[in-house]
Amino acid sequence: MKEREKFTVKLEDGNEFSFYMPPQTIVEKQKIKQEAVELSGGWDNYSSLEASVESTHLKYLEWAEKQFGVTGFADLQRKLLELRQNKQDKTEEYEQLFEKLYNNVQYLKYANLLTTLTDINNYAYMIVMCVSKPANFNFKEQPEAYLKQILKEVQKQNNFFRTEVKQTQENGLPGQDGAGNRSDISAEDKGS
Repeated sequence: MKEREKFTVKLEDGNEFSFYMPPQTIVEKQKIKQEAVELSGGWDNYSSLEASVESTHLKYLEWAEKQFGVTGFADLQRKLLELRQNKQDKTEEYEQLFEKLYNNVQYLKYANLLTTLTDINNYAYMIVMCVSKPANFNFKEQPEAYLKQILKEVQKQNNFFRTEVKQTQENGLPGQDGAGNRSDISAEDKGS
C-alpha cells in the first residue's frame, strides 16, 4: 500500500509540524467534527454556534436587502468581486464599496461568529491531521496566537483551507482567511 502524502510546516521558532494531505477519510472527518465539538465545549455549544452563524447571516442578508434592494445588493457584491479580480482592491472605490457592504453591526456580528466557528474547525483539523509535532506538544495547551501561526503556515501549503476560504466567501464573509484574518484576497488569488 502506498504511503499517504504529507506536508511539513516550520515556524520561525524552529518547531516543525507534519500533516496528512487531503482528502480526509470518512473516519478522519468524523474525528475532526468530534474534536471541534470538544473544543467548543460540547454538542450544545457547537450546535448553538452553528445556529448563531446561520441566523446572523440571515439577519445580515435581510439588512442588506432592505438597504440596497435585492438587485442592488447583488450588484454591489458583483462590483466588489470584479474590482478584486482585476487587482483593484487597494483603490478608493473598492474601500468605499467594502465599507458600505460590510462595516455594519449585522455583518460584524456574523463575521465574528463565523470566524470563531472557522477557527474551531481549523484547530480540530490540525489536531486530527497532524502526524508529527515537537515532543510533548499539545495543541490544546497552546495560546491562540501560536495556533494561528501554525494555521497560517498550514494554509500556505494545503488545499483544504483554500476550500474553506472559498466556502466562507460564498457564505457572505469576504476577505477572511481560515484563521479569521481579513485578507480581501482568496488563497487562490494569492497564488499560494
